[in-house]
Amino acid sequence: MNIALKGSLIQDIPVSNVKHGKHLWHEVEIQKGTKLYSIYQTTTINVPTNHHQAIKKTGNELVVNAYAHDRIIEGIEMPDRNFVIGVQWHPERDFDGNLPLFKTFIETASKFG
Repeated sequence: MNIALKGSLIQDIPVSNVKHGKHLWHEVEIQKGTKLYSIYQTTTINVPTNHHQAIKKTGNELVVNAYAHDRIIEGIEMPDRNFVIGVQWHPERDFDGNLPLFKTFIETASKFG
């Protein structure tokens, strides 16, 4: 999504405070005033992660909705759209912890079905 909207990536995350690997977890800080915050209703969640790339520059119309503690971008969204949200973590690996995200996606999609 970020590349399609003319953003850029860190192709291989340099040494950072975020541990990457299979089924590792870390905290992300959700930004108040974002759709993601309205979904989770908290500023900090612990998420399952496994990535070696990250957003360097956000694409057109995208805003950052979540960061890792090392300031790696962990989530983006388009505030003017119904449900355009991207997260860098794997919500499917913690279904219960990410149930608000799944429910909101399903509720929003069902309005157009």
